[in-house]
Amino acid sequence: MKIKKYLSSLLLSCFFVFLFFVSPVLAAEVIPNDTFWHKQWYLRQIHAEEAWSVTTGSHAVIVATIDGGVDIAHLDLADNIWTNVKEIPGDGLDNDGDELIDDVHGWNFVTNSPDVRPVFKDKQFEDAWSHGTVTASLLGAKGNNDIGIAGVIWNVRIMPLVVLGAEGEGKIVNLSKAIRYAVSHGAAIINFSLVGYEYDEALDRLIQNTVKAGVVVVTATGNDEQKAGLNIDDIPVYPACYDGTSNMVLGVSGTDTLDQKAPFANYGKSCTDVAAPAQELFAARPSYPHDRERATSTVPGYIDRMTGTSLAAPLVSGVAALIKSVRPEWTPQQIYRRIIETSDPIEDNLKPEEKGGLGAGRLNAGRALAGLATGTIVAASTSVSSSVPSVEPILVSSPTSSWVIFSDKRASSTRWQPYGLNLRGGIQSFTLPDDEGWLLWPTRGGGHAMVINREGRVVSRSFPFGKKRIGSWRLQIDEETSAIHVKGPRGFRADLEWSDGKLQVIL
Repeated sequence: MKIKKYLSSLLLSCFFVFLFFVSPVLAAEVIPNDTFWHKQWYLRQIHAEEAWSVTTGSHAVIVATIDGGVDIAHLDLADNIWTNVKEIPGDGLDNDGDELIDDVHGWNFVTNSPDVRPVFKDKQFEDAWSHGTVTASLLGAKGNNDIGIAGVIWNVRIMPLVVLGAEGEGKIVNLSKAIRYAVSHGAAIINFSLVGYEYDEALDRLIQNTVKAGVVVVTATGNDEQKAGLNIDDIPVYPACYDGTSNMVLGVSGTDTLDQKAPFANYGKSCTDVAAPAQELFAARPSYPHDRERATSTVPGYIDRMTGTSLAAPLVSGVAALIKSVRPEWTPQQIYRRIIETSDPIEDNLKPEEKGGLGAGRLNAGRALAGLATGTIVAASTSVSSSVPSVEPILVSSPTSSWVIFSDKRASSTRWQPYGLNLRGGIQSFTLPDDEGWLLWPTRGGGHAMVINREGRVVSRSFPFGKKRIGSWRLQIDEETSAIHVKGPRGFRADLEWSDGKLQVIL
């Protein structure tokens, strides 16, 4: 493949378009009114609503996305695009003395021009065309504006610096130029949703100096579809492995809807710090498709089923930007530690060879922001949860529908699909003893139990009878003993009980 032929000079974008299922995790704090919020399961998974109760960001924070071109006129991005106020648009002069003419909204280092929109090619893959817009929107789409989606941070200034061309590839020399531009023009955070496989000493020094200058650097660990993800302890990737003698960059791997390692995501103990959702995400794409006949999206200006660690990195960068908006004095290392120490442990969901390879756990924005606005920092070891609902929460399911309706503490309803788009059949739900929450169980499939607490958050997932027992299921709760009688495939019968916060098989 051409990827391997040009390892020394190329950087590669890090996502694919795959067909996987989604399984949202709900929280009930600040809920945006964006049209496609119901599709943004990944923000609920990282508890973004809780973070937004602290802050939705600040335009004082500049995040450089060193990536492909960005649709800066997109309705969900236009208000959050950085403007170089020292440059006069269209006058053909270098007003700010940076040796670049009319760099009003960043710079395209591929075409050496101020046009930071996606680089056009007659025949082009969707991911190469959309990559920069997708990652920018996940990070900082304008939230709560009644259209489209919400980014992790609703108020921010995104500085588009284009280093990936029409094929989704780029050169290290342009990457270096983009980093210098970002630093000299005030970026607080740099997001890299790209990887290379050959070490470059000059780039290593540049990144270390960038972090020492106070800039947070977040980067994807990359993907390998054929090998179900590479162990980057054995095959390092860059910039993720430019860590120097200390943790200089925040390496981000990818998870799926069940907090397992996404099948394609690279992993490794030495270069991965944290993981974030990276499978089947919904995001903005350029609002002017250059080839409408080949456009894969059915929603103009948006695209779903996007997959790759390229998508995980901007979620982490968005949380870093939220932290920076309320703690502008914090150093990169302080922000790194905060994100790492407040992540949710997912080791129990990993295969033996993957353990330790996804960093400290899956990103938790709510815990990362907890207490920062008031000056009282919540210890990383404590769990941040919603307060007791002011009205009785309800959860409604149907044995013939894959949708569940959860009414939260404000008595507003959220409709979601806990088992994803591919569930065939419906969902049974049962109130747990002592009103601790609900047990969900599909009417068909592999016997996948899910427990939802009263705040609408998934607290437990399991296959009590193994993953190989597949078929139709019917459950009934004994009102006297609270035992859950299970009837499964081929006459299978058993009992379950909810005890000490766990779903257990009664022997």
